Amino acid sequence: MFAQVAIITLTIDSSMPLKGVDDWIDRLIAEEKLSEGATMKKLLAVSRRHLMRVYVYELGVGHNDKAKSCSELATLFEALSHRLQISGPQNRAARPRGRQPDVSRRNAIRKEMQKFGTKWRDHLPEIFQALDSEKIPLGDLLDRSIQLDEGRSLRVEKWEDLDLAIGEDRRQIIDSMRKYQRSAKSPRI
Repeated sequence: MFAQVAIITLTIDSSMPLKGVDDWIDRLIAEEKLSEGATMKKLLAVSRRHLMRVYVYELGVGHNDKAKSCSELATLFEALSHRLQISGPQNRAARPRGRQPDVSRRNAIRKEMQKFGTKWRDHLPEIFQALDSEKIPLGDLLDRSIQLDEGRSLRVEKWEDLDLAIGEDRRQIIDSMRKYQRSAKSPRI
């Protein structure tokens, strides 16, 4: 849009004025320099070439100020086109947002749960003990406060501490473990 408006502004007083943005795009399509659905990079390149032609024309008829403006704008379009080329989506590494998953941790948890199949909930002490012995990090569970019996609480420091949880805390731990079992069966798409 910027390219179109800039060219329209520059050509208002020239011998080939443009009446609006649609006039500019129609002219480019009619001259087969632009096709429907063209990218911004293509529009900038075509606009730059057009400005250079206007620059030569304006110099030839003695409009040096107009010619200078055309040249400056063409240079700006070239810089913008180069910037689009560098930072365009095709050159950007496609990375998901947020914290990256710890794949080795996930695989270790999954492996221990798979040893017990669908009955893994009945074997939480063995799973937690194995994860402790393999020194698998607790991740978000580290320093979590869990409720014990008689109103006491405990800060989680190792996997085996999780087996002491009761009530809602135990349900939440089982829910968080369930995601590893689910991802072992089939990945979510």
